[in-house]
Amino acid sequence: MSDDEGVEAGEEVKGPFYNVERGGFNKSEHYSKQQIRILVQSVLANSVNLSTLIGSGASMPTVPLMGSVFSDYRKSLKDQGKTNLDRKIEGFLKKRASDNQTTLSESIDAGSGGLKKEIENFKDIEPFLSWLDYRVLGGVDEKEDSAMYKNIVAFLLKKIREGDANEQQEDSGKDKDSDKDNVCNVSNNYRKVIQGLGESRRVVNAQSNGHYDVVNLFTTNYDLCHERALESSRYAYTDGFTNGIKSTFSMTEFHRRPADLENRFKDHLELVNPFFRLVKLHGSINWKSDSENSQIIRTQIVDDTDDEADLQDVLISPTSSKYALTQNEPYSDLFREFVNTLAVPNTVLFTAGFSFGDDHIAKLILDALARPDFTLYAFVSKPMISDASKNGLSAFYAKAKSANAYFIYPYKDAEGKELDEDAPLQFSDVADFFAPTIFTYTDVEDSDATLHIDVDTKKGGKE
Repeated sequence: MSDDEGVEAGEEVKGPFYNVERGGFNKSEHYSKQQIRILVQSVLANSVNLSTLIGSGASMPTVPLMGSVFSDYRKSLKDQGKTNLDRKIEGFLKKRASDNQTTLSESIDAGSGGLKKEIENFKDIEPFLSWLDYRVLGGVDEKEDSAMYKNIVAFLLKKIREGDANEQQEDSGKDKDSDKDNVCNVSNNYRKVIQGLGESRRVVNAQSNGHYDVVNLFTTNYDLCHERALESSRYAYTDGFTNGIKSTFSMTEFHRRPADLENRFKDHLELVNPFFRLVKLHGSINWKSDSENSQIIRTQIVDDTDDEADLQDVLISPTSSKYALTQNEPYSDLFREFVNTLAVPNTVLFTAGFSFGDDHIAKLILDALARPDFTLYAFVSKPMISDASKNGLSAFYAKAKSANAYFIYPYKDAEGKELDEDAPLQFSDVADFFAPTIFTYTDVEDSDATLHIDVDTKKGGKE
């Protein structure tokens, strides 16, 4: 297969190139960045119910991945603290090996240097915290496990808040590094995605009488990148909290829409368009539990990231659902909203920065793919079936046999050099795919429909 296959013959196309693969075919075709953009824009131009699922990879490098945070936490511990943590990690590894019906020695790569090396390189913070939480609820080493859980979460919160504060400062233009490429501006990437979604809904709304003017933004992130992108773009949205001096969480807010009174003398009121629903599945750094009043409140972030008191009762759930006994409020309600949204006919879900490592979310998406009216576009690194036992994405890919599952991943860089198999698809590229169209295609060969028809015809691979 030639490097520019999927492109008009004789046409010079610049990199980078990406592979587009459909579930169940195990074949792919190469497309240029512009062609992937045309594909995305063609989807946005359709009368469909749009949803996105954004993971932690989208907020890098501003907010580090949780595995990196966990490594930093381990390095920050003194001798006894590190010994206690390593002992707990060993216990978790034994539990995981038992769950997988293997011995600990079988579950560790023979070339990794043994158990000590495995513990030193351990980064699976989400399932580890879930396991600790499970033990606390079950009364096993309750005091020690509870203290360790709280310390790790507090360290995680500080790192996220530091990164979020730095991004907010750079986005505002204060102390901006003039040598830094703008493509690394995380807030700018989020804005491109949000504005591309919003502009598409504005256009579609004019053609469909308001049936497809809502965008559902699901995220497992705790930072405020979505909120800043929405507010700087002047879009109306709800995050599930009431307006007022004391903003409290209520699921009812997700099912309310503001009306546009600008043209109030019309025969009927028009709803604000576009409208976004932001659903933060794992909580947020500005959510707190008000146990005294049995409420969840939205707070202002203080500048002092080392304020221990301010970190108390912050409502985030940095856990996998694998070891969770139950999902407490508001998480159970938020996941129910995710399920209900995926069940709406004619729904398209875009994922980016999401590794499919959360078993619960991955299963819900797999269930949705069983329906012919649901479509998934996953911007990922290259999935490998051989890694299905170790990697969340590969495990999901091995099960996602639906032709409505599209996997889009990097193939070659701008210089035409083939990338490593585990090279991630940068969120800055995803942002360029979504950014609002500046001009309209007039040549039928360059129309938004061309690539989509091409991909549908090939069904993900050369036949």
